Amino acid sequence: QKTPAATAAQVELVSAALLGSGTGSKTEAWAALDDLLQNIGSAGRSNATASKVAHMNEKPARRDESKELCRAASKATREAARRQSEAARREAARKRDAWHKPVVSESRRESSEALKDVHVEGQRDEYLSAEEKASRAAAAREAHDAAEEARKRALAQEKARWAEAVREERARKMVAREALARQKAARAYQARLAAEEAMQEAKRAANKRAGISEAEARRNELYRQARARHTHPSSRPEQHQRHEEAPATRRVFKPLPSDKGMLVQQVLTLREDPFLCLGLPKGSSHERARRRYLQLALALHPDKCSHHGARDAFEAVQHSYRTIQSNRSCDVLR
Repeated sequence: QKTPAATAAQVELVSAALLGSGTGSKTEAWAALDDLLQNIGSAGRSNATASKVAHMNEKPARRDESKELCRAASKATREAARRQSEAARREAARKRDAWHKPVVSESRRESSEALKDVHVEGQRDEYLSAEEKASRAAAAREAHDAAEEARKRALAQEKARWAEAVREERARKMVAREALARQKAARAYQARLAAEEAMQEAKRAANKRAGISEAEARRNELYRQARARHTHPSSRPEQHQRHEEAPATRRVFKPLPSDKGMLVQQVLTLREDPFLCLGLPKGSSHERARRRYLQLALALHPDKCSHHGARDAFEAVQHSYRTIQSNRSCDVLR
């Protein structure tokens, strides 16, 4: 094996011969080229052998290095999986927040878009002059103020609309409550009137039943007393009196005169005595007095009799019959 200095000299010789600048012939140059190639091949083989030996010597170290590389690769894989899962979790949380996030109003969105456009324009025009930058900044501030003012106006209009809706709802509820209160008051008034009317009707029915019961009791009592007296003829002295007085009054108990004037004159003349006024003897029965009263009332009624004293005679007949009835009732009660 030749030294590196000889190899360098051969290289220079070959290059000079090939370029035509050297003093040697081309045959020498080709011979030098063959020697150079042989030297290079032997050097390569020796270098390959040396690298094999070095590799064999360094094999345990490389095994350790491969293990470390495997560990690092697995660690990197786990880290990548963790980062991917974390990114997926953040994306899911972002979507969930975006789903539950309230909708931004149109004015706020326009304001944010205007600010974004201004920011982009600022990045594009970073090489502008100070005056242009100031003017653009002023325009951006004006646009931002206008957008903010529009947002505030929209918010105020929304608040006013909500307040108006709340007032209308309260007014509607108040009207409904008042209508319900009026209906309840009307129903309560009707119920109270119905209850009072039912109570009055019940009182009237009770009083009527009490009056009917009292009248029934009195009638039963009178019937019982009359029946008791009827069973004892000696307890009715008016029969003897009637038989005794009958001759004296027999002239009065006559048929009614056909002349209405005479009948009126007779009734008005004997009006002081109820029996004589009716043309009956004293002590006559109630049935006979009732029949004679009906005859006289039919004959002396002002609609039937045109005599000027017919009304007075009719009233005298009524008074006499009532007097007989009241006396008979008093006798029965005694």
